[in-house]
Amino acid sequence: MAGIQGERLTVLQVCGLAATCGGLAALALAGVGRRDLPSRKAVTAAVLTGAAIASYTVVDGLGVRESGTALGYTTWMFAVEGVLTFAVMTAVRGRAIAPALRDRWLVSAGGGTISMLAYGLVLWAQTRSALAEVAALRETGILWGALIGAVFFAERLGPRRVAAAGIVALGVILLSAH
Repeated sequence: MAGIQGERLTVLQVCGLAATCGGLAALALAGVGRRDLPSRKAVTAAVLTGAAIASYTVVDGLGVRESGTALGYTTWMFAVEGVLTFAVMTAVRGRAIAPALRDRWLVSAGGGTISMLAYGLVLWAQTRSALAEVAALRETGILWGALIGAVFFAERLGPRRVAAAGIVALGVILLSAH
């Protein structure tokens, strides 16, 4: 199956992509019964969110490949985004932004550093593998969310969620098959 920039996925990888996507959808809907199906607005928002993620994944993937360096691309993206975000925040909040910056700079810097490292890692992966593979693997973060929910917030995983997580894991294994 041909993808972006002529990338080709093997049959096993296409099956892995389908399993990963299907498992993630099953995990997201595992607690939903027939009486409480998601509203049309919720489904529309989810589909639009997925389209936005797919769009920026392709743009980032092509951009980092064109730039030739994940580190450089990441640095420029964060620098430009940081300046623009600060300008918008200052325009909206005015002088009220100064106390927030003074009080929260350490937490903000830590969160920004972790975010930059995670983003850079994804960009680095996009220089090494097909964009579809990286995109699917990136979305498996929902598994961590489910695990954190179970361990720290006593959310019940249940057989449906465990089965869905197993399907995602199988999908990831198939995606890595070459």
